[in-house]
Formats: sequence, C-alpha cells, structure tokens
Amino acid sequence: MKLKSLGRVYNKIVDVGSGTGILALAAYKLFKPPVLVAIDISPYAVELSRKNLPPEAHVVRCWGLSCLDSLWDLTILNPPYLPDEPPRKPLECLEWLEYSWGGSGVMYELLLNAFEVSREVLTVYSTLSPVNPEALAVEFGFKVEVLGSRRFFYEELRAILAYRSD
Repeated sequence: MKLKSLGRVYNKIVDVGSGTGILALAAYKLFKPPVLVAIDISPYAVELSRKNLPPEAHVVRCWGLSCLDSLWDLTILNPPYLPDEPPRKPLECLEWLEYSWGGSGVMYELLLNAFEVSREVLTVYSTLSPVNPEALAVEFGFKVEVLGSRRFFYEELRAILAYRSD
C-alpha cells in the first residue's frame, strides 16, 4: 500500500505546520483533492504557503487542527521532532521559530489531534525523538507502513503512513 499507488483518492487533505506549503503542493499535484488546507501558526509560514499554493487551496493561520472540525482523508504532518531547546539567535521571527521547533510536547499534541480527526496520517520523525508516532498510531487503532527511512550517523529519519484498518 504505497502512497504513490494511484488507486488512492483523497477528497480532503490538510497539511498541519505547512511552513512553505511544499508538502501541501506535492499532495495537490499528486491527488488533486477537492479540498486542500494548509495550516500554520506562524504568520510568516502562512504568507509563504499562500504564495506557493494554488488559489483554490485554503491557507489558515491557527494552532494545529484546532480551527477545523471535520474528518480528514489525509493529514500531512511534519511535526517538530527536534530536541526541546531551540537555538537562541536574535531573529525578528524568533517567537514563531520557537513554535516550529516545538519539541516532543508539541509533536505529541499534534499527532494526537491528527489521529483523532484523520483516516490516514502521513508523518516523518527522528528515532531520537522521545515520541514514537508508530507506537502512538497503533494505540489509536491505526496500521502503520514505513514508506522510507534514511540513516544518518546519529539518527534515522522515518516517513510513515498510518491508516485505519476499517
């Protein structure tokens, strides 16, 4: 059940923590969903997503999925899986950068929310993270498929698709 298999139909796709919107754009090009939403808390990310996505995509500034109240066919989530302490640099947008850095608490909360409102969740994580999306998905009754992984000298990054078996 690879995500690239063209038999998959997604009518409603949401990209949580969209950043530049690149993952939402890829989903739009692959699946042509009637409803595509990109969400980010950062006003800078929202501005970039609006510039990079087609006009029919909805770009929303809010925290996680808190502004939406329906069931999604696919949630794309690239959560902040880095260590909890963000770098301290004198940047104008540091406050928003810290939100995107987030750490394990933010990652856990976003994943919980995604598993509650989604039929499928596509996510990536580091084996260094204290949060394991695969185990969490199973707790929520999802099956998990590892779509790819890449080992670095200190960690492995894994892309997974969690999907409901019903």
